[in-house]
Amino acid sequence: KVDGTNVGIMFDDDGRFVCLKRAGVIGRRRERPQYGFFRNWVSQRADTFWRILGTRWIAYGELMWTRHSVNYTRLPGWVLFYDLVDRESGTFDCADAVTERLGPDFAVVPTVWTGRLSWPFGVTQLFGTALARSAFADGPSEGPVLRFEADRQLIARAKHRSPGFAPGSQGRPTRNQLSEPAPEPLGRNTESQQ
Repeated sequence: KVDGTNVGIMFDDDGRFVCLKRAGVIGRRRERPQYGFFRNWVSQRADTFWRILGTRWIAYGELMWTRHSVNYTRLPGWVLFYDLVDRESGTFDCADAVTERLGPDFAVVPTVWTGRLSWPFGVTQLFGTALARSAFADGPSEGPVLRFEADRQLIARAKHRSPGFAPGSQGRPTRNQLSEPAPEPLGRNTESQQ
């Protein structure tokens, strides 16, 4: 689990990219600055997204541009992808498929462990491992997301927050640190292409 802003990307039937947030489509006006950043970031990579997603797939991830409660210092990218939805079947792909499809071009949330768990000992042991250290910040992890998968599809998921982890902003949000340079702002002509 990472503490970012939930975002998604898909292409409409006319081949135009559509940026998503938890509450729906990201609009052009009166949005929080992180959504403008995300639209610009996607715009600069639209050809790659089109090659990967076409009109069939929706990719979901966490936008890490704004720091909420965790100070990330080792982010591999501004967006960490974790889900792919097949619009034709309405199903979510397994974690391996997300990595295979998006991983060569974009950052994907890491898989800490795969296998069968016994209850309750195996789950307790896994939580201890997953909570030990964050892959992207100094200190304990934010908590694991358990994915239950069969036949290369996500069946169910559950999140467990680490003790002491407080989601959301603590005071005024600031920006996370990343070695990747921020995308350049788009001019009016490019922005009008959506």
